[in-house]
Amino acid sequence: MDHFNSGSAAFDQEDYVTAEKEFARAEWYAETPDFGKSPACIQAKAAALYNGALSVGHQGRFEEAERLLYQTIALDSKTDSTNTALPAGRLFELARLHQAMGKNGLARKEYEQGIPIAEKFDLEKRDPIALAIILEDYAKLLDLPADRRAESFRERAKDIRADHPGESSKTKIQYYP
Repeated sequence: MDHFNSGSAAFDQEDYVTAEKEFARAEWYAETPDFGKSPACIQAKAAALYNGALSVGHQGRFEEAERLLYQTIALDSKTDSTNTALPAGRLFELARLHQAMGKNGLARKEYEQGIPIAEKFDLEKRDPIALAIILEDYAKLLDLPADRRAESFRERAKDIRADHPGESSKTKIQYYP
């Protein structure tokens, strides 16, 4: 099993220390002599950094997780991932981290950037419950301080859930401690 898959398995078992180590190794192996020239190498490093960020974030090391997420987003911008829904997921993760850190202004901006990307790539059809969770999280953020838009996001999330009774999100959404 390669380091990335080992890290993913450890993360799924909430063994964040082992996951962090394995994702760091996966990142190291992504640094080939062709790095910077090969989109596949850049994407591999970005994936390892992203998952490493989640691992350290779930250990309560928020500033380090934030730095790694910013590095991930910078690497993603050098690949064709900007033509996919991937940037939305990165922004939503950064928003959840910023909420945990109390950086609500930054989190609000990340949701405002990410939601249109998610809609452009039809997240509501691909994973409607994930979108409902994201909209609910954004609505909670808008409640601090009260923002009239919160209720419209809450209602949209409620409608999505009503259209998909009993469904779970296909995307694993976790919150920071």
